[in-house]
Amino acid sequence: MSETFIYLAGPMNSSGRATQNVHKAVKIAARLMNAGFAVYVPQTFFLFDAISPRTPAEWLVHDLKWLAKCDLVLRLDGESHGADNEAYFAMKRGIDILRESELEEIISRGPEQQYGLTRKKHLKQWLKKEMFGDGKEGK
Repeated sequence: MSETFIYLAGPMNSSGRATQNVHKAVKIAARLMNAGFAVYVPQTFFLFDAISPRTPAEWLVHDLKWLAKCDLVLRLDGESHGADNEAYFAMKRGIDILRESELEEIISRGPEQQYGLTRKKHLKQWLKKEMFGDGKEGK
């Protein structure tokens, strides 16, 4: 049986809503785990950071090491420069990136489905818009 490892990229502290963002990520991760996926949820390190603080740069290095091992990134809704950077990192490495709106499709396809980057051009345009507003900057 082949497993699909999913990285949840989404907001953490945006709008001062860390607790709500962590709650949402865990609820989505639980659904994916129930469907048989292996899920990495960086938002759960919210508690770790409260006990043993790290700098944002340290967390980014840590999270990108895990992201590089994943088959798929699920980009959760919400504004987050960190999640946008994670999605860009994944795109550059050919890791498929799906949006939260595709959660039901991911679950229905199951963890044995092969996920490949089939929408690279679309994703580049989407990431530029998410990261730079109109998509014209950062070329």
